[in-house]
Amino acid sequence: NDVVYALTSFSGFYNSTDNGDTWTLLPALPGTNGGYALAANAGGDVFVGSYDDLVFRSTDGGNTWTDVSYDLPNPATVVLMVNSNDELVAGTKAAGVQVLNGTSWDARNEGITGVRFNRMRSFDGVLYACTDYGVFASVDQAFDMGAVAVGATIYFGAPESRRQIIEISEAFARAHELGMVTVLWAYLRNNAFKKDGVDYHEAADLTGQANHLAVTIEADIVKQKQATCNGGYKAIGFGKTHPRVYDELTSDHPIDLVRYQVANCYMGRIGMINSGGPSGQDDLHQAVRTAVINKRAGGMGLISGRKAFQKPMEDGVRLLNAIQDVYLSDQVGIA
Repeated sequence: NDVVYALTSFSGFYNSTDNGDTWTLLPALPGTNGGYALAANAGGDVFVGSYDDLVFRSTDGGNTWTDVSYDLPNPATVVLMVNSNDELVAGTKAAGVQVLNGTSWDARNEGITGVRFNRMRSFDGVLYACTDYGVFASVDQAFDMGAVAVGATIYFGAPESRRQIIEISEAFARAHELGMVTVLWAYLRNNAFKKDGVDYHEAADLTGQANHLAVTIEADIVKQKQATCNGGYKAIGFGKTHPRVYDELTSDHPIDLVRYQVANCYMGRIGMINSGGPSGQDDLHQAVRTAVINKRAGGMGLISGRKAFQKPMEDGVRLLNAIQDVYLSDQVGIA
């Protein structure tokens, strides 16, 4: 009905009647201030999956809401969509695909491997669902297509990380049999890594362990967020560490923190590249600083995506050239 809806993480639910030029804040969802799943049907009904793990429906454009979770098993909803039959479809964290049928939900999971969903799309009457439980393409397919490398992401600490480690280890072993290069995004993901206001997802000791696991399962190149702190093991009270890790092997200096990450990549024999970080107000300075720290610590490079490609062409090229200058400069060496 020519209305655009926007659901934010924490600041509420909005609509626009002028193609997004202006926005109106709508009444808050019951018991929550935001959500992470949004859909609308042909009749104008709007559906939201909230942070309270409930599904709500509005028949008046978001002014009032009714809970339609009903008997939805484990209603934590990752994605909502309306299929070509104008049915509301929910992809959940633990109950697979569910379809709203009046005042109840029906499971539609025949033939699906896994029950946690990331994305769903409907096209020409066909519903496509992407789960987080399995690799559905083979290394051989990539090789047959002419690829020279394969890449993957493991979220160390996440509930699915054990399964990811096993699958990616097998995939990387096959890639090496075919003579292909392997690249691993060795990221951390666990809410327990945030403690007392400190985010230890970028701690040198925790990311160092992720790097060690990455090279152990045969990653040729490891991508890791640049360490900004340390003491993750001590803070979260999990795993084994030793005081000498913090007293002798590292310091609070940014180069030392990243050097510890490199040391966990078989003492730098496996190359580590750092991510460029999110785009912000001082991207050129931050990118150069990150590159200098990485190179001086023994790293092999920097990946910059949003910092470069979400800018006008001239600004993006200038930023990438500045990063290249760091790695080409003889004046920037190992510390």
